[in-house]
Amino acid sequence: MRDRVQVIARATFLEAVRDRVLFVVLLFAVGVVLFSRVLGWLSIDDELKMVEDFSLSGMSILGLLLAMLVGAFALAKEIERRTLYSLLSRD
Repeated sequence: MRDRVQVIARATFLEAVRDRVLFVVLLFAVGVVLFSRVLGWLSIDDELKMVEDFSLSGMSILGLLLAMLVGAFALAKEIERRTLYSLLSRD
C-alpha cells in the first residue's frame, strides 16, 4: 500500500512541476515576501514582527491557493486522460 501511495505522489509532484501555474505562484510568493519588507520599513513599532506576520499569512494563503490549483488541474487532467475511472473502480 505504501509503494502505491509513493508512486502516485511522485507522479503528481512531477506533473505539478511541469505546470506553469506553479511558477506564477512562486513569483507571487516572492513578491509577497518583498512587499512584507517594505511594510516592515513603514512600520512604526517592530519591523521584524511586521515582516514575520505578513510573510507567514501570505505563505498560508499561497499554500492554500497552490493546493487548490494543483488539485483542480490534476483532476482535470485525470478526467481528460480517462485514468481516473480506472483508479475509482479498483477499490
